[in-house]
This record gives sequence, C-alpha cells and structure tokens, in this order.
Amino acid sequence: MGLPASPGAATGEIVFSSDDAEDLKAQGRKAILVRIETSPEDIHGMHASEGILTTRGGMTSHAAVVARGMGTPAVTGVAAMSVDLDARAALIGDVTIHEGDVVTIDGTTGGVYPGLIKLVEPEETPELQRLLAWADDVRTLGVRANADTPADAEAVSHKLLVRAGFIRQLTSGVYSILPLGRRACRKIESIVRREMDAIGGQEFSMPSLHPAEIWKRSGRWDSVGAEMFRLVDRKGADSVLGMTHEEVFATIASELRSYRQLPQIWYQVDTKFRDEPRPKSGLLRVREFTMKDSYSLDIDEAGPDRSFRKHFEAYRKIFASCGLDTLAVEASSGAMGGSESHEFVIPSEAGRDWGSEGPGAGYAGDPEKAMARAKPAPPRPDPAPCWSGG
Repeated sequence: MGLPASPGAATGEIVFSSDDAEDLKAQGRKAILVRIETSPEDIHGMHASEGILTTRGGMTSHAAVVARGMGTPAVTGVAAMSVDLDARAALIGDVTIHEGDVVTIDGTTGGVYPGLIKLVEPEETPELQRLLAWADDVRTLGVRANADTPADAEAVSHKLLVRAGFIRQLTSGVYSILPLGRRACRKIESIVRREMDAIGGQEFSMPSLHPAEIWKRSGRWDSVGAEMFRLVDRKGADSVLGMTHEEVFATIASELRSYRQLPQIWYQVDTKFRDEPRPKSGLLRVREFTMKDSYSLDIDEAGPDRSFRKHFEAYRKIFASCGLDTLAVEASSGAMGGSESHEFVIPSEAGRDWGSEGPGAGYAGDPEKAMARAKPAPPRPDPAPCWSGG
C-alpha cells in the first residue's frame, strides 16, 4: 500500500522508463510507469502512461501533483517497494514484478495489486447531477476548463493553469488570460499598488512602443542583445517593444526643473516584451508579460539607499500578502545596470537558476554574485621544545 496521490484506477504493463512508456503507447498497449521518483524529464512518459507508481514522494510530490493535473491515477510513497532499474524489476514485499508484468493500481486508496483487475467506468450519481444543476442555476462566470494537458508543458503550474481555465496559449511564450486568470491578476496588482502607494509611489502608464532614439541615447540600443524586439515602421524609422522603461521615465524626469521637486518614486504596472530563447515554463518565462517596475529620483547620494530600503520592505510585504515565502538573494543587475541588486526567489522544481545561502548567516546570493568566507584555520600547536648539547 502507498499514498492515494491521484484518484482513479489503472491497469497495464510495468515499464521503468518514460521512453518505454511512450513506445508501449505507440504499440496500442497500456503502461504503468514505475519510478523511484519522477522529475520534469519524465513528463512525456507520465503523459503516455495509464498510471504512475513511485517508491518515494508524498501527496505534494512531483508525481502526485502532475498526475492529478493530468487526471492520471497515481500511487506514491510505496515504502514496501524497492526498484532495481538495472534489473528492470521491483520488489513489493516478497513479490517480485518484472518489466512487462501486469499490475493494477488504485489511486483512490493507494492499493497496488498484481495482475489484471477489471475496472468499472465512473458514472455520475444522481447526487452529483443535482449538485451540478444547482451550480448551473446560480453561476455567472462561464469558464472553460480543459481536460487535456499541453504536450509541451513542463512546469506543473503551466499544466494546472491551462486545465483550470485560467490561461490559453496562443503561440510560444504568448498567452491569453481568461476571466479567472484576470481576477487573480487584478488581486495581485491591487496588492502591489497598495504597498507601492504606501511608500509614496506615484503610478504612471507608459507606452509599449518606443522610438529607437531614446535607446540609442542611453547606449542600450547596442548593448541589449537579441532579447529586445526591434521593428521598422512604414516610414523606415526604428522602434522597439519595451522590455523595460528606464529610457521613457528618464525622458519625463528631464522636465523636472528644481531639486525642490525631489525625491519622488514613480512606478507602473504595464505590458513588457522580451524575446525569450526558450519560453517553455508556462507563465514563468514568456515573451509578453505584465511587470511592475519602479524608479526613484533622489536629491543626494544617500537617497537611492533610502529608496532601496523602502522598496525592499514593500516587496517583502507584497510577497507575504500573496502567501509566498521568499528568499532575498544578492544578484547581478544584468542589462538593467546598477551597482546593487537583489532578487526575491522561491525554491521550485521548475526553477532554472541556482542560489547559495549561508545557514544562519542571513546571506544569500545567485551563482554570479554569491561570496563565501574561508573558515579560519585552527591555531597551530606550540612547537615542541628542541634541546641541543655541546
């Protein structure tokens, strides 16, 4: 017995790799994927399998979350099972099952059974039909859920957002936000605006289409690479789709005429564009996205430090209000420039970067900026006395 990670029952032939699961499906046969634990590299095999069985993992493990998103039965954390990938066999108690053997799993109870067991198709009970009828009478929001999982979806969040009817993919890295998604976005934006206004921020709305002149003036027309969308209009003028708005804000800031107008904090919540080389993590890395960016205009050298601290605390409050337990890491400023930068990160199986954290030291950094201090060498013992005689 294991944990009932994803409801439903499935029966099929045991396979120990995702590639074998795909091959079996191509032959019109049913597979049960058996792994010690699954990872994003197993997505194609999980998609091809009737059921998933793992020795490790709990109700929130990769196998459990992905299987529930796919609607695939799964049993995880079968402590009594050991898997020998080299021998293509698994031992459950005192029973050995080999690749090709047929087993049946019950993701509702966590049961694992040798051999083929006849399955019963689910039926809608009168009670369920009555509940759905009540819901139809009072619902005002029409949301289309999706039983299918996109074949190219790698991140669990991507699968769940599509299946729950929050987003739809239009093309690589470009998504339509459906009504449920817009509700969630508006709530997040309201939290951001609340905390930015609390530190004295003033909200702007900036255009997405920028003339090339302002980027050439800042020097970033040449320094920013292929990630910036560039285009030429019918008159032959160069333009860009904004991936950030420093140049535009600087143009407006040039209208300030006196130091008495400082300090100020300006921010916006608007659409940005970035030509991501591999936009395959759902909404984590996309080509068109909504971003909050903020800028401070200060009167002296100490001003930016004060503004930085205000923003730092505001971001902590924003993430806390969203229920996110973040870690602030020292990071590289990259194309944005600047002498000091921090990123708020969350450990995730779908993450693409690594970070370093000093236990108990209150310090964290990304691979480009993380620093370590050498452990002091232990004191050398006093030398033993040396005697000489004449």
